[in-house]
Amino acid sequence: MKVVLPLYCFPPIEYLLFLNKAEKVVICTGEHFVKQTYRSRYEIATSNGKLRLSVPISGSKNHRSVYEMELDYRENWQTIHWKSLISAYRHSPFFEHYEGSLKKMIYSGETNLVTFNLAALKFLEKGFKTNFNFTIEKEFKAVYEGYSDLRNYDFSGEMLGETPAYTQPFSDKTGFIPNLSGLDLLFCKGPGSLG
Repeated sequence: MKVVLPLYCFPPIEYLLFLNKAEKVVICTGEHFVKQTYRSRYEIATSNGKLRLSVPISGSKNHRSVYEMELDYRENWQTIHWKSLISAYRHSPFFEHYEGSLKKMIYSGETNLVTFNLAALKFLEKGFKTNFNFTIEKEFKAVYEGYSDLRNYDFSGEMLGETPAYTQPFSDKTGFIPNLSGLDLLFCKGPGSLG
């Protein structure tokens, strides 16, 4: 299968499965930035259920490509994200293995959203010990002939394929929460879990 994907921040598990299994993947960064999507958000499991963490974007978001988006450091979002991740995953079996490199990535001071999201994807790729084979397309194309276009696919819903439930840090309280950020799977199941 050949797919076109948007570039997401610490993408959901289903996105990573498409990325890992497709024979060819194009990640489009030339499209217009769409607010309130995984382009600048990701979800983790906490004691209160699902928590959505947002990376703030500076300036007007209207009619600008994803590639033009700059991160906004007027808020202390890095500390909020880091404390949330520690609170959610510090007791997970694999969190301590990735803690240092994740903290360094989050506090990198990167200003461009695409560069930050690519670093997040590379972090997951290295953590899962896999090779995401994709190309970046900076120019917008409406149609990719012969590709399944998933740029508008709702990755926040139920997953198309069956992924077995695994133990999450608070699953005894919240139940299993499917299709969270790949960080959840990595911290709970470890390197070979993307399969």
